[in-house]
Amino acid sequence: MSNVRCLGSLLALCMVAVLGRATSLAAIDRFAADTDSHLRGQLGLTSSTPNASTLGRLLARSDGDALDDAVGAWLARYAATGRRTR
Repeated sequence: MSNVRCLGSLLALCMVAVLGRATSLAAIDRFAADTDSHLRGQLGLTSSTPNASTLGRLLARSDGDALDDAVGAWLARYAATGRRTR
């Protein structure tokens, strides 16, 4: 798995955890540990579940504004076309 895809999968895991009401890194870590293999596969995480320090480093190094812009643009395209776009 490429680093970019791995990063995307980890960010998706964090996003799903937050949508599930995780409000802290510890809660995201608990969510990640509790996910079943089907959800991990859907997110592209085929190996072991990432730990809190990995997720914390990823989130600390991510540009939140750029991520927000990218997700917002994707959602706008999805709403306009009614289908998945990359």
